[in-house]
Amino acid sequence: MSKPPKLPFPELVRAFWKPYLRLLSYMHPYRKRFFFGIACGVAGGMLNGAIPLVIKKAGEPLLGAGLKLPDKSALFNGGIENAGPGIESVIWISLLIPLVMIARGIFSYLNVYSLAWVSLRVLRDIRTELFAHLMSQSLDFFSREKAGKLMSRVMSDTRVTQNALTSVSGDIIKDPIAVLTGVAVLVMIDWKFSLTTLVLFPICIIPVVVFGRKVRQAGKAEERESAQMSVILQETFAGVRVIKSFAREDYQTSQFARSSDTQCRNSMRVRRSSDIVQPLIESVSALGVVLAMAYVYYYGISFAKFAALCAGIFLLYNPVKNLSRIPMLMQKCMVSANNIFDLMEMKPTILDLPSAKPLERCEGLIELENVSFGYSSEKLALRNATLRIEAGKNTRS
Repeated sequence: MSKPPKLPFPELVRAFWKPYLRLLSYMHPYRKRFFFGIACGVAGGMLNGAIPLVIKKAGEPLLGAGLKLPDKSALFNGGIENAGPGIESVIWISLLIPLVMIARGIFSYLNVYSLAWVSLRVLRDIRTELFAHLMSQSLDFFSREKAGKLMSRVMSDTRVTQNALTSVSGDIIKDPIAVLTGVAVLVMIDWKFSLTTLVLFPICIIPVVVFGRKVRQAGKAEERESAQMSVILQETFAGVRVIKSFAREDYQTSQFARSSDTQCRNSMRVRRSSDIVQPLIESVSALGVVLAMAYVYYYGISFAKFAALCAGIFLLYNPVKNLSRIPMLMQKCMVSANNIFDLMEMKPTILDLPSAKPLERCEGLIELENVSFGYSSEKLALRNATLRIEAGKNTRS
């Protein structure tokens, strides 16, 4: 697998655009389901950003009014003066939060399911077209290329491409809307508090960016070694008779063990860099909680508003994290897509003449007239040979 260039994000977008547009053609037959999934994702993202506002609206009548219950009968009859809302109002207000959460869950499910539906069919179409194109190649192509490498292209690169394609298409629309809606709601509730806590938000992104780069580099090495491991397996199993004949079992085993060790090291680099991000973000978030509590103490805001603002800040984390993954997904998609399209653009070395007629009926008769053949143009192994073999008969030289 070719090593991808390290590009700045603007150049990466320009380099990604051409293979991305070509990949979009595979989604054209499923565009209705795709846009339905995107619409559901947008609706879910807007509801996700609006949850803090719902918490504030639902919490203030209860917590802000200081719900008092001096007389249960008076409360069930609609409440008494300065006693807070009645039980019917409490029920309706309390149901507001789960209703919004259920609606968000439904839209999120429809978004994930629809994009997965499209993604799997795109994967099927790409694999089928790539396999059919490989079958159209001449024999010299298969003599040059390693079967394990071709297997990796058909199985691994196609999956990486379709995963990145649907993820980038979905996240680049859904998550910015979720972030913008969430920030707008936070500013609407209390802009001073939002500025005080959101100033730490870029610091939370630093671990994602720094260690995300390490994950990307280790992930590329992991994919390259996975392709090499496929080559070793295919060559070993296909040539096991030769390996046994020359007692090369230990050599093949050492090759596979070396590839497995490299794969293990790359996988550990991925896990080490990805697993450390969450503790670092939580540590920075703890400092944000301290600032938030100091703000609450200084300005004396209500508990309902404080809970809504904290919920809004925590709900911003996932959309921002998804957006930070987009450059990595774009680069992986670009490399895998280029690998696939390079194969698809290869022309067979032996092509039918424009005047060639399709073989409509085969009776089994083989007849050669003045046929010459050679492994090089300098010396022919067969010159002007004429041969006729009737159907159902054997001919020996």
